[in-house]
Amino acid sequence: AVNDDANIALALMGIGETYFRQRRYGEALNSFTQAQHTLDSDDLISDARLHLDLGNVYRAMNDGNTALRYFRDGANSLRARKTAKKYEALLLFSIGTVYHESSRWDEAKRFFNEAVGAAKEVGDKISESYLYLLLARTTESQIPVSQRNFQLEKRVQTYEQIGQRFQDCGHKTGEAYSYVQIGNLYRMVGRLAEAREAYRRAVDLDEERAAEYLEDVHLPYQRELGIDQNHEDWYRRLAAVLLELRRSEEALRYLD
Repeated sequence: AVNDDANIALALMGIGETYFRQRRYGEALNSFTQAQHTLDSDDLISDARLHLDLGNVYRAMNDGNTALRYFRDGANSLRARKTAKKYEALLLFSIGTVYHESSRWDEAKRFFNEAVGAAKEVGDKISESYLYLLLARTTESQIPVSQRNFQLEKRVQTYEQIGQRFQDCGHKTGEAYSYVQIGNLYRMVGRLAEAREAYRRAVDLDEERAAEYLEDVHLPYQRELGIDQNHEDWYRRLAAVLLELRRSEEALRYLD
């Protein structure tokens, strides 16, 4: 009504995000496209967010090539202007996720590493640590199931080092997730006592977590890794190992 284009664009982005969460991708795409036409070209953060939003819609619609185009355009725009490195990292990470989905592991790693570089430039250690988790996940994807024991101790050490990174910046959720991955590795090869200790450490960290510092730019990393949905699963994994070790009372306590 008052021709306030900047806030019209933000409102349209909010509408688009709501549709996206409801998996109404056509409506989301329409809202984001309208926002893009309304947005002030000098609003670099909103422009980066829109490129992320549009790319994520196309990714959800299984159109990886168009998703890549939006993610790349957004990253290149920020690179050219040497600004908003946290969003540049997020856009580069998004490119990596598309390659990861199509099992193009080397390309995924390349863009995750580039995203690490962008996060380092602004000292965003939480984003940096989540990106190291994504690099580790990609490495795990390259190991055949028949080679479960392949460099197991080295893989465990990688997750321990990432957990230490999270500990150094006081981020318990990321640290807990790192120990869940250690538990998964040990359980996969039948080393139940070590799996139990890793899962227990993850659960203890999760229970200590309260009002943890997190920026909007960190949430996509958590969603990609499934952290935001799977906290309860950490307790179930611990309980399952305890049951295998015939410690049923302790297992029930964690399930409760």
